[in-house]
Amino acid sequence: MVTKRRNLNFLLIWLSIAPIYLQFVNLFWGESSLNFSLNTFYALVLVLALTTSNIEDIDQWFLEKATTWLSVNLWLLNLIDLSGWLSIKTPELIYQLGILTTSASLYFLERHFTLKNILLIAINLNCLAYVFPPAGAWGLLITSLIMLSLYLERFAITFSEQFRLSLLIVYLTVTLCAITWVTLEWPLFLFDNVAWQIEALALPVILVLAWLACKMQERIIATIHLFFAIGYFTLISEMVIFIGQPRSLNIAFLAFCLVIYINLFNIFGSVYLDSSHRKISVIIPTHNDEKTIVKALQSIRIQSYQDWEVVVVDDGSSDKTLTYLRRYLKYNSMPVKCFSVKHHGRLNAVRYGLKYISGDICHILDPKDALYDHNVFYRAMTNLCGEKCDGIFVGIQQENRLGRIHEILRPPAYYDSWATVVKLALTGGKDIFVPYIYWRRDIFETTVKKNYLINNLPAWYNVNNNLGLRMANANFVGLKCGIKTRLDLEPNLVNLSGQLRTLHHVLANFKINSFNSQARIYQFLRQMHLSSMGIIFFKMGRTKLKNITPKLIAKSNQSHPYLTAIAKFAQNYDPEKAITISLPAKLKLYDGSDMEDFEKDFDKNRLDTFYLDFMQYLKQGPGIMQVAPSQKKRLARILEFFTIKDYITIEEKR
Repeated sequence: MVTKRRNLNFLLIWLSIAPIYLQFVNLFWGESSLNFSLNTFYALVLVLALTTSNIEDIDQWFLEKATTWLSVNLWLLNLIDLSGWLSIKTPELIYQLGILTTSASLYFLERHFTLKNILLIAINLNCLAYVFPPAGAWGLLITSLIMLSLYLERFAITFSEQFRLSLLIVYLTVTLCAITWVTLEWPLFLFDNVAWQIEALALPVILVLAWLACKMQERIIATIHLFFAIGYFTLISEMVIFIGQPRSLNIAFLAFCLVIYINLFNIFGSVYLDSSHRKISVIIPTHNDEKTIVKALQSIRIQSYQDWEVVVVDDGSSDKTLTYLRRYLKYNSMPVKCFSVKHHGRLNAVRYGLKYISGDICHILDPKDALYDHNVFYRAMTNLCGEKCDGIFVGIQQENRLGRIHEILRPPAYYDSWATVVKLALTGGKDIFVPYIYWRRDIFETTVKKNYLINNLPAWYNVNNNLGLRMANANFVGLKCGIKTRLDLEPNLVNLSGQLRTLHHVLANFKINSFNSQARIYQFLRQMHLSSMGIIFFKMGRTKLKNITPKLIAKSNQSHPYLTAIAKFAQNYDPEKAITISLPAKLKLYDGSDMEDFEKDFDKNRLDTFYLDFMQYLKQGPGIMQVAPSQKKRLARILEFFTIKDYITIEEKR
């Protein structure tokens, strides 16, 4: 994993320094054979870095990082030129790359509407303003009009997205800038350069090579989204070559295009849900929700997208939830399956219902919430099938008791990176994303089930590789819910155990220096909605729990012996201290989803005495536990329940 990420970073660096490197080459060697040789050498290194990386990981998050770094370097090069330190010798290349980064920034602004992406668009426009070749403004105008038209089509015609005034303003601003610049230049130019003709003809060949490279890794399905993405990029890249008319063949630009084409295949290709497999399965775990269950079902019944089913799992309700549910279904024909189980907690109820779903898209709906409008399922299906991802985050609309809008909460920008995982630790293990997600069934039944439904970790967090799953930010509000009261926000033992488990998994794999200071800074940036601008400092390693876990537990005002044992373990932890453990043959095992059962058994004195002794052992802070070979897996499960599995080495008893 570390090697793979280093290869990706190597490729990222070579992509981002392209303009500065090529400008320095042109400064000293001009249009000479040596210049062409150095340019070709750069392209070969770029392709070599590409081939040593895992092509499947060159995806939308990689492309956004590359766009960010490249945009900043283009802007810095422009500032150097304005200062007189260095004269730009090949403005055609800056123009070609600038149009591409502007296009990518407009796309990613729709995915992640953050201050960072708005600034990227601004600096791209600033850079382009100084390097337009004759008729160059037409390139920006055509680009902005295409992006604006596609956005208008999505929210006004197909209704696959919701209207966002702020996003429309940015698109209109870029378009108006392009119109202004076009009116200032009405040039005549001739297509009389051999170099641009060769590059223009080479782009279709590059497209085929990118397709073959991705085809070797996995199945590629030509969806309408992939068709538009490839068509749009081909149009823009061919157009900037025609307008820029490079004086010499630029192999580096073609290599750069190869990387982008591979990104496009990985973002919009490999969509496994065809038109006959797009059924949405909704699991509703309910417990004493007689006041809201009918409203939740009604919001599903009115959906314009009709290929769906509902599985309701009543988790031991003691009110009239089942009575109201059956009465509603008696007079409203809906594909609903109802099950009743003993009360074992929300996660176990969802896991029970998972056995009875038949759709290829899964969603968990809290019965206290309701779908935002009648197009939610259609938008979810369109977004999830539109690009390669495991799940999509949707926004929520909080309402007061009178049903009036209190606040619209959109999920923060998601990036598949170590930094995103480290941010989990800086929030004390709290999920930094709103937990309203539409999933592909295959990933929901495997990774999500294990990490979320069994171990009570954030649903998008893949503990196996300490990275997130392939998630995407959907540009619509999917739910209406009530305002969380202070009582709802108070940490309970179930939520706190999940936070500690998440926190310890992250801290065991990443060394975060000045943890408390970085945590305070990140929390401030989150409150100011500037978290995308924050820089997290960390490296691979292990962070000590002594000054982190006890403070978090003390802050929660919880005093359960389970938490006390974990706090003492963190204070007294010694990786060299060893103890011997013996597990009873018929010991009842608990998972993270069983915290309510554990708490109930403890309160009613039904807990096996082993756990009472085990909590005393934990207070000693052992780093090594010796156990019989046949009991290693069971002990690992117990340590996972107590949130400290990654800090203890399990050895076979001699």
